[in-house]
Amino acid sequence: MLSDETGETLLFTNYSDTFVEYDPRDGLEKRGLQKRKPDRVFGLSRTKSLDCYSKADSANGLRHSPFPDADMLYPFLILEAKSEGRGPGFESIETQTAFPIRTCVKLQEDLQRQSGGSLDPLLWFLSYEGDEWRVAACIMHDEKCVSISRALLLLLKT
Repeated sequence: MLSDETGETLLFTNYSDTFVEYDPRDGLEKRGLQKRKPDRVFGLSRTKSLDCYSKADSANGLRHSPFPDADMLYPFLILEAKSEGRGPGFESIETQTAFPIRTCVKLQEDLQRQSGGSLDPLLWFLSYEGDEWRVAACIMHDEKCVSISRALLLLLKT
């Protein structure tokens, strides 16, 4: 469990440049897709309470993190950045981060299904190149992970 200087348990944690382990059910590595490591991933810290819930019978058999032996549970935000001018563009950023996003959303979806919870899985994706930022909300729809970035941009501009 992660603590700050005062010994208080931190509620959130983050990983940077760490490979995401894809959901084995997808068979992505068998298809030759290489693992990706987003610039930064934020999620819940493993606290005593969350550790207790993650070991409950209702969570039996679930993966809670896309990282092996991680102190992070259920990521909810991924950041990916490229430098201005030399960067490959936003389409490339989104392609590079698509499977890590899918993996993280599916962790939440598996928890929702097994627990019978009513909250839908949601992951925020912030991408930026130079001084231009894009925000997307990623959800599951008809068994596919989709981004609702255009709708979100309209909401942010009004």
